[in-house]
Amino acid sequence: MDPIKVFIYPDKDFNITKYGAKAGGKIKNTKAIASAIEACSNAGGGRVIVPAGEWLTGPVHFKSNVNLHLEEGAVLKFTDNPEDYLPAVMTSWEGMECYNYSPLLYAFECENVAITGKGTIEAVLDTWRKWFPRPAPHLNALKQLYAMASTDVPVEDRQMAKGENNLRPHLVHFNRCNNVLLDGFKIRNSPFWTIHIYLCDGGVARNLDVRAHGHNNDGIDLEMTRNFLVEDCVFDHGDDAVVIKSGRNRDAWRLDTPTENIVIRNCHILA
Repeated sequence: MDPIKVFIYPDKDFNITKYGAKAGGKIKNTKAIASAIEACSNAGGGRVIVPAGEWLTGPVHFKSNVNLHLEEGAVLKFTDNPEDYLPAVMTSWEGMECYNYSPLLYAFECENVAITGKGTIEAVLDTWRKWFPRPAPHLNALKQLYAMASTDVPVEDRQMAKGENNLRPHLVHFNRCNNVLLDGFKIRNSPFWTIHIYLCDGGVARNLDVRAHGHNNDGIDLEMTRNFLVEDCVFDHGDDAVVIKSGRNRDAWRLDTPTENIVIRNCHILA
């Protein structure tokens, strides 16, 4: 197993308040957080600071060399308006690649991305909870996705974020990234899988307190990923807590990437 390396982020801080973010949980800070991430990445990397307080936001999209740092007392609260999570991005649904609503925290083809600190990530569930029962339009959409995946329809043509498909987004989805760090924070609630590490190489998840009891609220899913350590975490879920998988059917064969070199230790899993 290759050594797992933890990236040392540059000693530069970018406080979201300097980019227009307002606490209180009523004003959406999506653009302010995006501006802070952009500035951090352009400066060569560092920490994007979320200070104490409640900060309402839509999706957070990472760039390379960015550590989103949640200070103690910070609550990053995500809206439940599906329109906030458009345009659709490249993601997956239970092992099948597609374009769907943006995950709440999303990184695609990034290096050195992190979420750290003693704060809390929380998802508002009012709308997502209504999508939990999987009504007929949702099941029909899944049949369409199964058919597209099984016949090698190009991923960009698998557009699922439309109509009443109701395919819920992941909370954290890091896709095709290298050197991931998740350290110290709490998670409360998730629309779908809580932490999804997908086609990544190298990373650590440690000291996390993850609690989500909605439908399909897996704790952490390591899929087609290698060289990853999960340690000293608490997982409290109504579904699977820690999952190791390697894709599904034809998409898995097409991507041809095993999950390997995974260490999971000293975790407390509540049944």
